[in-house]
Amino acid sequence: EGYETIVVNTGERAFNLFSSSDIGEISVILIDTQMQRVDGWSVARRIRKLDREDAGKVHIFAYADPQFKGDFGYAREMGLDLFLSDPINVDELLLNIEENVS
Repeated sequence: EGYETIVVNTGERAFNLFSSSDIGEISVILIDTQMQRVDGWSVARRIRKLDREDAGKVHIFAYADPQFKGDFGYAREMGLDLFLSDPINVDELLLNIEENVS
């Protein structure tokens, strides 16, 4: 779809990648809430607390098995902009990127 993507396999790597990126370089983070060690909830909270101008602006989209989806209000409190059920509906994801980011 023309988007440049960076793939990492742990929450810690996702946090480190964002925190060491240039301001505005990353516009969307898609993260699994059920990762081992550092889950997506923790990564979102840590990113939102960073002392950099885009920490509150980067779009954080999370996904989880539908049984763990939980309350979207809680997801908002944790710093998430969008919560998707796994398996991810790619059309829904792309639509949300286009509506919220582009």
